[in-house]
Amino acid sequence: MDSVGRGPVRVDVVNGVTTVKAVQVREVRKVRVNAEELSDPAKHAETIAKIQDNLEQATHDARHCPFVQGTLTEELTFTAGETKYVNHRLGREFSGVWIVYKTAYSDYKIGSLPSALSPSQSIPLTMQNADTFRFWVF
Repeated sequence: MDSVGRGPVRVDVVNGVTTVKAVQVREVRKVRVNAEELSDPAKHAETIAKIQDNLEQATHDARHCPFVQGTLTEELTFTAGETKYVNHRLGREFSGVWIVYKTAYSDYKIGSLPSALSPSQSIPLTMQNADTFRFWVF
């Protein structure tokens, strides 16, 4: 079993089946607000700052999860055994890839890039069978 993510979003892959799970957000803290205090501009600003800090902490894992920071490729058509160098548009090296759409059963493997291409731009995918695909690259 392969897993990606430790925060509110987690992706598990078991026997080729991908499951996306939402996990409870643990870092949200309560901010108590007294209506009378909100009439004081300083207290109002302090309360807003506390709320913003809590949201920042609560969403940290989701904002830094590589899966959530992924991109969806355009539809790609492969012939059996063909390798394509897919521009993933992440601006960084990819962490993983999974098939979002396919017209028939096929398996893929990640190959190696020629020296002229950078892993921060491309991912080399080789398909077992002829098929049309879309990939989520993260």
